[in-house]
Formats: sequence, structure tokens, C-alpha cells
Amino acid sequence: MSSTQHTDTLNQLWFNREHLTETEWTELYQLVFSILKNYRLPIINSLEFDHEDYIQQCFIEKVFTKTSKKTDKKIHAGYIKTIYKCFLSDQLKSRNEKNRQKNSSTEKDDYAEKTNEEASTLDETELLDEYGMTLEHLSQSAKIFYSGLEQWAQQYLSLHFCPDSQEALALNALAKRYQISSYHYKAGLLGITRKKSDSYKDYHQTLLGDWIINTLKINLGKEHGKIMLLILKILCLTALSSKNV
Repeated sequence: MSSTQHTDTLNQLWFNREHLTETEWTELYQLVFSILKNYRLPIINSLEFDHEDYIQQCFIEKVFTKTSKKTDKKIHAGYIKTIYKCFLSDQLKSRNEKNRQKNSSTEKDDYAEKTNEEASTLDETELLDEYGMTLEHLSQSAKIFYSGLEQWAQQYLSLHFCPDSQEALALNALAKRYQISSYHYKAGLLGITRKKSDSYKDYHQTLLGDWIINTLKINLGKEHGKIMLLILKILCLTALSSKNV
């Protein structure tokens, strides 16, 4: 494919993202990956994950969820590289800010060191009461949601998202083992990413977002962070106890 054909295909897919098929999403990802795979910026050395991990995350956050600024200009390799460079800068700023906050913490209650587990965990019953739910209701809803997912989505939860980090399969390893095509696209479709984002833009379009918003009737946002964590905890207990993977 010539450079001109490459750019034309990129533009055709980019500006039709609302209606792409799974095959077309895969083609778009491959085009973006081909542009960025050798674009290794020094900033990567200051970050935690590998270059390919950040390409995947950038694609999910800036292309799949359509958070990139709209433009009437042609999309070309330089534009993709600029998006990626800005994305990496944001990752570094976020990491530096978290480190700063961690280092400035006084840790006044270190002496307690979790002698009372209930003091450092959510009061789940009280939290659920606040949202008009019971643990039984949430658990049943999680089971129904999980059982209704396609097998690849169950595998994403049971083998990648929910296990402890040392036991979780990387997405590419999971895709290879179970022959899951378009696995980056499907991670976005399900609503899971390697890095939990504070932005909930377009999350209602994902499988997880639809369940949380339309079935559980939970609005997304930082102020609902505690109930979101509890919901994901219950879903993961369901996924990890399942025999269907």
C-alpha cells in the first residue's frame, strides 16, 4: 500500500468510527500501530509500562472512545504521533502527581497497621443502603450480567481483569491462547482497560457501562467511586468463581 493509499484508508476509517465493523476497527488499529510501533519517545523510559501497552491504551482512550479533538483536516501519520506524544505526556504528569501526593502524605495512622480490618474497609451494607440495593440484589445482578456475556468477555474478566496482577493473563496472551480476534477493540467494548481512567466519557456505550448505568442505575463519576469499586468487586467474585472459561 502506497503512502497516499495508507493515508486515504486511515481517513476513511477515522471519520467513520461511529459505524465501523469489528474488521474495520482491527484495520484501523493496525494502521495506527504501524505508525507508532517505531515511534519510541524517550519519555517511555520514565513510565511504568511498555511501548506497546501505551499504544494500546492510547488507541482505546483517544481513538476507540473518540475523545480526540474533532478536526476537518486530513488525518496523517504526524497527527497520530502528536496524539500519542500528548497522551504519554499526560501519563507522565499523572504518575508524577500521584508520586507527589504519596510522598507528601503524613501517614499519621501508621501505628494501627490494619489491626482492625473493618476500620479500613467499606461498610458494604451501609453503602448499598445508600444506593437502595442489597448485597443479594447486586450479587444476583452480577451473575445475570456475567452469564449473559459472550465467552471472550467472560474470559477477559476471569483471566485478565479480575485476578491478582501476578496471576492475570496479559491481553495479548489471552487473545493468543483463546484465539480472540480484535482483542484491543474488545477490551474497549467490554469497558476494561489496563489503566483505570478518571474519565467516564462514552463509558455508557460499553458492556460494563451499560450494566452499571441502565441496570444498576448508578451514575458515573468520582463521587460514586466507592459503590463502583464494590460493584466491580462483586462482579469479579462472580467471574473468578465461574466454571465457564
